[in-house]
Amino acid sequence: MFQIGLLDPGSKKLTEPMPHIGLAYVAAFLEKEGCSVRVLDTAVATADEKQSFLNTSFDLLGITVTSFTFRDALQLAKEIKTIHPEQRIVLGGPHTTIDKDDVLKDFTFDYAIYGEGEITMSMLAKTLAEFRVPSTEVLKEINGLIFRDGSDIIVNPPRQRIQDLNTLPFPAYHLFPMDRYEVYPLLISRGCPFDCAFCAAHVIWGRKWRGREAHNVIEEIKYLFTHFGEKMVAVCDDTFNANIKRAKIFCEMLIESKLPIRWSSWSFRADLADPTLLKLMKQSGCESVSIGIESADPQVLQNIHKRETIEEIAQGIRRIQEAELLVTGLFMIGNPGDTLETIKKSINFAATMKLDNADFFLALPYPKTELWQYAQEKSRMLKTDYTTFHHFSDEPVFETTEFPAADRQRAYQMARRFSLTNRLKRSLVRKLRYRLKEGRYRNPQLLIHDMRKLFKTVSDLVLWRIPRI
Repeated sequence: MFQIGLLDPGSKKLTEPMPHIGLAYVAAFLEKEGCSVRVLDTAVATADEKQSFLNTSFDLLGITVTSFTFRDALQLAKEIKTIHPEQRIVLGGPHTTIDKDDVLKDFTFDYAIYGEGEITMSMLAKTLAEFRVPSTEVLKEINGLIFRDGSDIIVNPPRQRIQDLNTLPFPAYHLFPMDRYEVYPLLISRGCPFDCAFCAAHVIWGRKWRGREAHNVIEEIKYLFTHFGEKMVAVCDDTFNANIKRAKIFCEMLIESKLPIRWSSWSFRADLADPTLLKLMKQSGCESVSIGIESADPQVLQNIHKRETIEEIAQGIRRIQEAELLVTGLFMIGNPGDTLETIKKSINFAATMKLDNADFFLALPYPKTELWQYAQEKSRMLKTDYTTFHHFSDEPVFETTEFPAADRQRAYQMARRFSLTNRLKRSLVRKLRYRLKEGRYRNPQLLIHDMRKLFKTVSDLVLWRIPRI
């Protein structure tokens, strides 16, 4: 049986621990095709588990990478090649898709897969099982594959995206140490029809929205709860309410299922905040939604092609609050048109709208996005290697004349203080009250989880020595 190892080198120190959903989908597809699969999540693995994995020689080793984890992946790959010089290593994940031409420049990696990885990875495994050293002609038959032909890097044509997501097996979470995660990730759809200047999601998933049938999603939730226990579920779609009709059907079926579920939507369009949908979300166990506001300045919203106005966003927030759902607003610092004053406007907007959470992030330009072109042509790059960019960093990576680095850093500091103070006063306290009222703390793990978040927020705020507005 063909032996495959799958590795996630990403850190989970600054995010809620959860299994890598993309890797879990690939693992499930490979198992369905008859492969033997083993997974390592370095963020939650013990030292002995990590060493045991690295000491194992696989027929093929896959590593998923974002741009930020690319260096960690390279270091691990070098370590593995030292132990097993003949180990074949394939890269996958978002970074390979935005860096197709250069991702194999380091000879440590043998192959890379871009776009959706399930079918391409399976075809590569079948090819390597048949040919120890496949010819260039054979490898060229695998769409979505990047490989090396001597000193040349060959990028095969893209693979057609999977149209019927219901044909995919449920993510292979049985290969992960599920007792070490606090949240279950759930993917209901792929693809985003919007074209925000800073986002590269369309490069990976495409602009066509493709959704799973509601009954298929409900069965996955039942499987999770039956095999791994009841935990918070995070819907990780790029835009949960891109298709309002399908979202309503999902919520209605969830209500009918009577599952004891608590869930959240990580990406929700405010201008599509349909009151009926919000009511159904609340009834089905949804506790919170996150909306990408980006900026309270109308010109900035227009510059980044947000395709919604600040008035529409405000109305959407009010509707969400009327449905008694917690609201997290996500803002950016440094988009085209931003200045210190526009960021102050965003902070004031977050305060006025009484958001439960308001998280601010420095704008990071990545290849294949309009923001990347803007940063290259109309700004001064302070860091040129985007694999060093970090979404939780307080260091700007580019500056403009109207918004220099010092102002960007000051804006981030002001926004961060507001975010921590607001989270303590509103979100955590309100969430504790809500869950006490609903009797949610019959599950002691949830109480421990919430108290940890409360303690972390208090400690972050106490240690944060920065100027106020």
